[in-house]
Amino acid sequence: MLLGGKPTYVGPYKTFETRDYDLVLSTQGEPHTLVKHPNPLPPERSIPLIKENKKVVGAYFDSVTGRVVLETVKPLKLGEEKNIFKKTGWFPVVRKPPLSNTVQTVRRLLTSEKRFPIFEEAGKRIWRNVTHDWLRISFLGGCKQVGGTGVLLHSNEASVLLDFGATPGNAKQVFPFVAPELLATPVDALVVSHAHLDHSGGAPHLFARGITPLVYATEPTIALTRLLARDFAKVSGEKSGFSLDVVDKLVERTIPVPYRQAIRVAPDVELTFYNAGHLPGSCMVYILFGDVGVLYTSDFTLTTTRLLEKADPPPNNVDILIIESTYADQVHPNRKKEEKRLIKKVLDTLERGGTVILPSFGVGRSQELLLILEDYGVDAPIHVDGMIREATRIVGSYPEYVSRVPNQDRIDMMYKEKQRNTVLDDPGERIILTTSGMLTGGPILRYLRELGGDPKNSLLITGYQAENTLGRRILDGERVIEVDGVRVELKLEVEWYTLSGHVDRPGLWSFLRRLDGEPRVFVVHGEKNVCEAFARDIANKTGLEACAPNNLDVFRIK
Repeated sequence: MLLGGKPTYVGPYKTFETRDYDLVLSTQGEPHTLVKHPNPLPPERSIPLIKENKKVVGAYFDSVTGRVVLETVKPLKLGEEKNIFKKTGWFPVVRKPPLSNTVQTVRRLLTSEKRFPIFEEAGKRIWRNVTHDWLRISFLGGCKQVGGTGVLLHSNEASVLLDFGATPGNAKQVFPFVAPELLATPVDALVVSHAHLDHSGGAPHLFARGITPLVYATEPTIALTRLLARDFAKVSGEKSGFSLDVVDKLVERTIPVPYRQAIRVAPDVELTFYNAGHLPGSCMVYILFGDVGVLYTSDFTLTTTRLLEKADPPPNNVDILIIESTYADQVHPNRKKEEKRLIKKVLDTLERGGTVILPSFGVGRSQELLLILEDYGVDAPIHVDGMIREATRIVGSYPEYVSRVPNQDRIDMMYKEKQRNTVLDDPGERIILTTSGMLTGGPILRYLRELGGDPKNSLLITGYQAENTLGRRILDGERVIEVDGVRVELKLEVEWYTLSGHVDRPGLWSFLRRLDGEPRVFVVHGEKNVCEAFARDIANKTGLEACAPNNLDVFRIK
């Protein structure tokens, strides 16, 4: 790579300019480096020239990167892309037309003209030459609990926030703590590991409070986070702490980052994402903070599923490990046997004329369940309700992040009350896949109210159920519940299946054995007794320094 001239610094990018298409092409994926045309035509003049190619159906111009995102009905040939660059000065990035309105909106927000001055100003801070005299970790949430995760890495020169989640069902502490160190200096970067609310749901709340760093996430995570955050705001109202317009302001300040590509996010701080296998776009986060390597696993799994590949192996040079422990006290049953057990119960329910109710998380688990039903050839009407509808379309818009996409032709997407009434008036032999996964809200409550009293029906739960949620209470034996002021006696069959997107105890130990060196270990994201026991086991069996921190604990690393 031969790049002449002095670079400019725009956000995380060291930017060079050239009119040579082949040079721009050859530098794709170079760490920290962005090469673009010095004088691209204005978008309004470029569009007619681009639309001369009949494959192009949409175009989004990004002045920050000099790229134009082209939605095409067929892939462009290299010569066609080069021709567009020569005519317009915009470097084409080709994408399929989205199946989802959310993805379309996200593409527009990620190429907004409002971004350039924001990134230009951020670049001045990110590319300063500094020395980190000290480094501390502040645990703001997600310690000895599942939910509301937030971890702050901060030094005398930089501040990086790893996730900022929410626990909607927790009346005492919905969001991580906004500790003094979070307010003391500007936060350079907010890194969102994946879209689940317990990791992303508090990010708009921060923005509403005036804490507006650049945000880093994979492309699917950006779209899915917008979907979940908007739903959270609509359902929770003022309790969410933010309005819908704040969500889009967050997206406008977000930078899509692919897997395994280093990017500079703060002075002398480098970020790399690794596939976590937890849901589409989820990642383990490796931060090189000066000379200290920090690996934050977030939620991950070492099991390959129909939807996703298993997590990447850990990177080298890990000095600090922040690791989840959701199932650190359990061994998951064999995945194929568990799927067969689930399918048998589905078929048994259908054969006796009952309705199968599958409550599920909107993102990841729902698409996996659709693939399982598809692969086992279950021949019954499948009705999809709640957020799962749009989440499935978002996942289908990013095929490069999944192994397969569910066949949506055989699914009845339910949008209107009339459709629900039709199903409820004649339930019979059918499957209802609906949110929420922990039975805390959404359409599932109406289905429980209307169908829960019939012993022919089945409630098949496949996901983690947090303490005090309705799902956990039902699994613990509660059979009389209240829905919208109506007392419901549950007579339907209730079963639980482990199709987890989290690693189990053997998987955690396998992951630990693959680490090089002797990292200091912090165990988070698990119930109190599980976190503490796993931290003790790590210390006793490996000799590594390990602990289960409390929320608001602060540790000096150097």
